Amino acid sequence: MEREKIHEIIDQTDLMICPSREDPMPTVCAEAMMHKVPCLVSDATGTAAYITDGKDGLVFKNENSQELSEKILWSIEHKEELPDMGERAFDIYERVFSEQVFEKKLLGYVEEMIGKAGC
Repeated sequence: MEREKIHEIIDQTDLMICPSREDPMPTVCAEAMMHKVPCLVSDATGTAAYITDGKDGLVFKNENSQELSEKILWSIEHKEELPDMGERAFDIYERVFSEQVFEKKLLGYVEEMIGKAGC
């Protein structure tokens, strides 16, 4: 699928569900946040470290299907709250995952490596 089509689909999404059992940093969550879509993630994803449950996304205990289903049900029953949650998720994207932040961190690492190498 072309990237443009993926972005169109995400734009039509109310909530991104990422129930990964182990995923250090799922790209799909950063992309959802970029589109102001809140994420429902397991606490085994790296993204969970940036989400405040109920504020800018939803987090459930890894492999707890009951808690996952409760969070899904909550999001259906509180659908009107998801756009504001998505706005706050976008703040996470800008602060942590944006291209500008990534570039700045990468340049910092490169400069540190050059300094250690004595170049």
